[in-house]
Amino acid sequence: MSKLSLKSMSLIVILFLSANIIAQKSNKTKEVVSPFNKAKVVAMVHFGAGAGDYAVTSIGLSVFQSLHQNIMLGASVQYMGENGRGNTRLLKWQKIPLTLETNIDIKKYNNNRSSIFIRAGLGYCFTLNGSYVDPNDLAQKNVSNGLTFSPGLGFRLNILKNSGLRGDISYSLISDRLQNETGEKLSINYWNHLIFRASIFF
Repeated sequence: MSKLSLKSMSLIVILFLSANIIAQKSNKTKEVVSPFNKAKVVAMVHFGAGAGDYAVTSIGLSVFQSLHQNIMLGASVQYMGENGRGNTRLLKWQKIPLTLETNIDIKKYNNNRSSIFIRAGLGYCFTLNGSYVDPNDLAQKNVSNGLTFSPGLGFRLNILKNSGLRGDISYSLISDRLQNETGEKLSINYWNHLIFRASIFF
């Protein structure tokens, strides 16, 4: 066999092996590409209940922008209100947190059909019906707006490609001030709750 034939056969073998390697890499790439969560903008509706300083329920809405395959950044607004009957206090505890939020997937399953994620929200909190007359001194008192911080851990499950269900457990910290009628600070309040939320995203 001539040297030219040997070189030709060697070249054919090298090309064949190279083509096989490229094909295998291509197949692996196709396997890891997930059809889930390709939407750049995701909306969510939340329903929650919790306990802490008071028994509370919550309902809210969030809109997120996907920044990375594992990270979303968005804004959220929700209503949080005290539960229960037979309340003899002057004010029913009611808040409306408006927050910037981030969600980060830390573990994915089933080709990204489900995941465990961490979340955090930071923002401003509005107080509803914050004015009352204190029966002890008959003075006008006001509960101010305040700040809120809420970290949590949750689980996501896609039902369709870009929609599904989420559940999370979050710690909610809200601070506000008790003031007299002239705006002088009387005390600072810190409200602590553990909130369980169920969400629909689409």
